[in-house]
Order: sequence, then C-alpha cells, then structure tokens
Amino acid sequence: MEAAVRKSSIEMEGATFDHVYKIVQNYGMFYVIMKNKEEKAIII
Repeated sequence: MEAAVRKSSIEMEGATFDHVYKIVQNYGMFYVIMKNKEEKAIII
C-alpha cells in the first residue's frame, strides 16, 4: 500500500512539472495576453 501511495505521489509531481514546463515554454504568449487584458481594463 505504501508503494502505491509513493507511486501516485511521483506521478502527480510529474504532471505538475509538465504543466509548469509548458507554461514556461509559452510564457511570451501568456504575457502578451495578460498585458492586453490589463491595458483594456485601464481604458474601460
């Protein structure tokens, strides 16, 4: 049972790392989107 819990924990960490890595890869795109929304919010 302990091994199953450890395996699950490792798999969850791997998924988290993959998501963070994808965000870092696409940071420029996210930055442009966020910046545009912030500018629009200021104008309104």
